[in-house]
Amino acid sequence: MSSILYHLFNTLAFIFCFIPRRGHLWIAQSLGWVWFDILRFRRRIVLENLKKAFPTQTLAWHISIGRKSVQNLCLSFLDYFVLMRTTQKNLHKIVEFQDIQSLQAQFSKKEGNLLLSLHLGTIDLAPAGLALAGFPLSITLKKINNEAVNSFVERVRKEKKVHALADRKNPFEIFKAIKRGNLVVFVMDQYMGRPHGIEARFFGLPAGTASGLAAFSLKTQLPIVPIYNFRLANGKIAIRSEPAMPPEVISENFDENIRYNTQKYNDKMEELIKRHPDQWMWVHRRWKDFK
Repeated sequence: MSSILYHLFNTLAFIFCFIPRRGHLWIAQSLGWVWFDILRFRRRIVLENLKKAFPTQTLAWHISIGRKSVQNLCLSFLDYFVLMRTTQKNLHKIVEFQDIQSLQAQFSKKEGNLLLSLHLGTIDLAPAGLALAGFPLSITLKKINNEAVNSFVERVRKEKKVHALADRKNPFEIFKAIKRGNLVVFVMDQYMGRPHGIEARFFGLPAGTASGLAAFSLKTQLPIVPIYNFRLANGKIAIRSEPAMPPEVISENFDENIRYNTQKYNDKMEELIKRHPDQWMWVHRRWKDFK
């Protein structure tokens, strides 16, 4: 099934080569409109999340941002067709690197690289862009529930030199990736319950948050480089990094240090989302009861 799906998507990728980027944008906007305004799939969740994060904004604003967010997700799916035909030679037509000095500075030290990221902008074009640009990259992502789709996505990532960590809860795989000098990206804006998550505040509300990044930073004493991407008006993906965040020790209690640093990461992700609220994944149940 996964092989059939791959060949089907490969055919679609070939067809998409002849459609200009503005055509992709139009298709994604149309699909998102059907999803959000006609089928209304998860519309209630999107609007509830936006109300929690931006309680002072109007319903009209929530609806507008929610619709654009869903349209962005549709475009992220279409991006797989683009990604399948993306190479080092044509990468500049898709990806634009802006202000990545902090990432380059940390990478040049050759002592290990821990990156904080989130589901902002595109899901896979940005990490593939970094890998194709010469940054060896490993990324922690949740497995997609549909086995056929998951196999297809993993195959595309592998072809684009993106190393998806098989088990984000396996510390040995992550330590190996750090030792190899890879950029090890932790995508930690989704809900995470016990035992691998802790309760931290996100947009002022308690939210189960993965604690692994803080633990690795404290154990290795490596700083965290926040990295994110967002879509430009011309359809390109802009990739930026933020100043490095060294691990902070505020207590002799290791768990307290994890909690403190994890909260810093949540605060940073919240800051980035506020810059581009229409490009974050509001369909996710971020504020589930912590269990």
